[in-house]
Amino acid sequence: MGERPAPYFLWRPCLPDAKDDMVLELAVAAQVPRILSFDGVSVDQFVMSAVTEKISALTAETYLRTHAARADPEAFRAILDKVPPRAPVVGDE
Repeated sequence: MGERPAPYFLWRPCLPDAKDDMVLELAVAAQVPRILSFDGVSVDQFVMSAVTEKISALTAETYLRTHAARADPEAFRAILDKVPPRAPVVGDE
């Protein structure tokens, strides 16, 4: 049998099925030491990196949604209509 690990910290992801929260929490806890030893970073660095990546993703999503809302599909099609038809370059099929 495996050993029961002591929780390093407690968080609740709030999955649709509340019974799955503990399973996800344990899966993450089991992988964190492996990731940290592989990358050679501290827990603080790992958490800061994860938070930074999430903020970056949310910022990018907001930027893209804002610009998509201003898009003019007819103008886009008009630009594409000006591109001459030709076969793709070998390797780009």
